[in-house]
Amino acid sequence: MGIFKNLFGNKNSTSEKEKENKNETNELNTVYAKSIRVFSENFENPNLIQDKIFEITQSEEKTTLIFLFTPYFFTRKVIPEVQWTDYYNIQTEEGVITSHKFKDSITLMELKDNIDANWHEYIGMDLNKILFHSGDFRAINEMMHKGCELENLEAVAPTIMG
Repeated sequence: MGIFKNLFGNKNSTSEKEKENKNETNELNTVYAKSIRVFSENFENPNLIQDKIFEITQSEEKTTLIFLFTPYFFTRKVIPEVQWTDYYNIQTEEGVITSHKFKDSITLMELKDNIDANWHEYIGMDLNKILFHSGDFRAINEMMHKGCELENLEAVAPTIMG
């Protein structure tokens, strides 16, 4: 019996691994979905948003990235005509700036993937409550009022203090 198990594998262990992966994916989606809802639910009291996201993630780093980049990714999704960067910057207290690709951050890619995968649900929300927190959205809006066309706008890379 051991030979067949070694040759053909154990179907139960494969399906259990698949179940674990699905549960992990669902759990991640729930973390991001709940965090995104926090923006909308606390629109009138934005000082609570980061703390409420931390209650969900229990991670300072993940909380900071979700807090800072949720409005950014929503703006990118709502206004795809702008020429967006594929990186962000981290600036130290000493003023040293390093560039990082979005794709190199697991948290940022999971957040972006969640927004893309669940966009049909998110557009049912009042997106203004999320976009309000985006400096990019405000800048784009201002440029449009000055007569600029979206296709001619090029976004600067987001910079965060690290």
